[in-house]
Amino acid sequence: MEWGREPYNNFTVLRAKFDQWFAEKAVEQGALLVCETVAVECIVENGRVVGVRTDRPDGDIYADVVVLADGVNSLLAKQLGFHREWRPDEVALATMEILKLDKTVIEDRFNLEPNQGCTIEIFGDATKGIVGTGFLYTNKDTLSIGVGTLLSGLIKHKMKPYDLLEYVKNHPMIRPYIQGSEPVEYLAHLIPEGGYHSIPKVAGNGVLVVGDAAQLVNAIHREGSNMAMTSGRLAAETIIMAKAQNDFSESMLDQYRMKLMESFIGQDLKKYKDATHHFERFPQYFEQYIPMMNRAASQMFTVDGASKWEKQKKIWRDLGSTKQKFKLARDMMKAWKVMK
Repeated sequence: MEWGREPYNNFTVLRAKFDQWFAEKAVEQGALLVCETVAVECIVENGRVVGVRTDRPDGDIYADVVVLADGVNSLLAKQLGFHREWRPDEVALATMEILKLDKTVIEDRFNLEPNQGCTIEIFGDATKGIVGTGFLYTNKDTLSIGVGTLLSGLIKHKMKPYDLLEYVKNHPMIRPYIQGSEPVEYLAHLIPEGGYHSIPKVAGNGVLVVGDAAQLVNAIHREGSNMAMTSGRLAAETIIMAKAQNDFSESMLDQYRMKLMESFIGQDLKKYKDATHHFERFPQYFEQYIPMMNRAASQMFTVDGASKWEKQKKIWRDLGSTKQKFKLARDMMKAWKVMK
């Protein structure tokens, strides 16, 4: 396959290992890594952020610029008034499990060559009509399986996230892939999915906001880590420029916001600015249309002696009345508009 040839530009990684490796790279460049420490609040003097207060004794840390990368809830940015409390339809909850399985079994089961991987994205039934997706990734000797849905959907349908994950694991299409595996890690993570309209203030006097804290996630393409790292680089470039001029004011640091919006991050978030909210507002896409497409595909690819003309006529009848067909066409046009 094209993606299986050098130079490789696609990988799956275990964050527990990747984050530790990435932190070590920062330390090699001179960063001081302080673990097991909570940043309680920003230290603000004369309207400018000059550091952070931690839960350590004498734990005040000062800096020319503080970069907030404290995740989707970003309590520090909220303290500064950069964003409000997020609504349930702006945040997703991804629940996942790491399953240990012999490397040779994985390669055989997923038809892989050594050092190759496979990702399976699952839409529709996996989330029981809630806006979201399921996934199954291969690692070297483990599998990553999970499901992520908007919190608003879980609340509306009164569903527990771990029940949804168990449903995916026991689905007849998924169960054979994970059979015989051993659970080694269980985790859940909040993901910002408000998109373009939910981006908070990202630059202030002496402070910048990056990654999940700035709502930098493309929910449609499942991109977040690349946006977080790129926003960190753009923040660093801005800080270097500010340091050269000894100016850490909001007007100077706002260069970061402009760089962000001009990059692929801002452009992609703007492209899909209404997509997630559209599918949340009109649940028929996940509740009706995806199952309808599955049934149509099943009929067309089932060899049962009926001609394809007969199958097409049946699929057309199953779409419902003329009024329902027009509604389906309108909904497809609306979906195309928010995704184009």
